[in-house]
Amino acid sequence: MSAFIVNKTHIDAIVTVLYQEKCPNIQEEFSKYGGNLNLIGQILWDENFKSVNYRYSDDAKSPKYSHKVKSVSLIQAIKALDCLNYQSCEHPDYYASESHKVQTLLKNVLFRKMKYSDLEYEKAAWEVS
Repeated sequence: MSAFIVNKTHIDAIVTVLYQEKCPNIQEEFSKYGGNLNLIGQILWDENFKSVNYRYSDDAKSPKYSHKVKSVSLIQAIKALDCLNYQSCEHPDYYASESHKVQTLLKNVLFRKMKYSDLEYEKAAWEVS
């Protein structure tokens, strides 16, 4: 599968879930950015662009991010995080990035919150639209 830039709605869904989670670890990470949803979304989207640019030797700029609430199920949020992680990991600095840290923290919290069957995960969309 080739790397691609996820759409804005996909980032909206992840940022919405991040905002809605009340776990102390999430809130600590969230407060690090002053609770600025636009900044967090921009960090996630910028990393995705950086990855795809690295993979395809391109220099596309990510658009300015402005959060819009997009509610999704917890299982859909986990799948969306898997997708974003996969689309953002092409460059060598990814695993030390803020984006990776935020995604990993959120995914760990979501996994602890729910139990799901493999079938539910497989039915969830790869990219939120």
